[in-house]
Amino acid sequence: MNTKNNNFQFSRLLMVMRWDMFTNLKSYLNMMLGMTFALLPFFIMQQYQLSKQYQLFPDTIDLSYLGMSQYVLMISSIAMYMMATQIFMVMKTTGQREQFLMLPASNLEKYISRFLFSTLGAAVAMITAIVVSDLVQLIFSFVLLPGHHQSLCLYAVALLWKIWTTFIENNDSTGALLLSLSIVTCGVLVHSFFILCGTLFRKHTIVVSGILFIVMTYLVIYVIESVPDTITTCLMHGDNSWLFSIAELLLAGFQYWLSYKVFTRMQVICNKWINL
Repeated sequence: MNTKNNNFQFSRLLMVMRWDMFTNLKSYLNMMLGMTFALLPFFIMQQYQLSKQYQLFPDTIDLSYLGMSQYVLMISSIAMYMMATQIFMVMKTTGQREQFLMLPASNLEKYISRFLFSTLGAAVAMITAIVVSDLVQLIFSFVLLPGHHQSLCLYAVALLWKIWTTFIENNDSTGALLLSLSIVTCGVLVHSFFILCGTLFRKHTIVVSGILFIVMTYLVIYVIESVPDTITTCLMHGDNSWLFSIAELLLAGFQYWLSYKVFTRMQVICNKWINL
């Protein structure tokens, strides 16, 4: 079978994903455990601080849980982008590259498989780590905070829902929709950037991608500040804000496409630092 073609068959995609899951199961489990153990110390230390705070200022407990929920949401977002840079973590060594590239499937099926594992798979791993850590802190709360127990997962969901409903109530539906669309498309654009970096760079992908992202962010800010205020005001005013969302989606689509093209050029033996 020609593995260089771009034909797509769902059965072959499932075969590649099944092979990926069982071949790299240990790595995925270690990654999920690493996320869990990274969150657990924070939860337990926060519970200890809350036990002292509850005795002195019981009315401020809800605010503390709010801060913890915001921290978890921020860490989860960062972790998802870090996982995007690991899209081709299964091709670190020459043996792994040869094994993956020689699978009886098309390049498109292999790429989609790795894309799903680095996005949906990472989301499942992150959610699992948060839920397990939340259950542990909930158990500790029965000892450290008798009479006051709160699930961070439920609190975070309630927090997001409250923010959303409050925003809808205080703004017109069109403006709320456009702002929500802009936030989502911005997240997709950032994700596509890290996917591209994870495909292009072979070593230290998280560090290199993070540095490039910071540089690009400052560059974008500099360009925006250099543009006359009349232009930015016109583009970002009211109904024109959807243009930014379309531009972000187009740029994100280009980066995903470029990432796939880089993958199709990968060889068993390639450059030491980049996958070309």
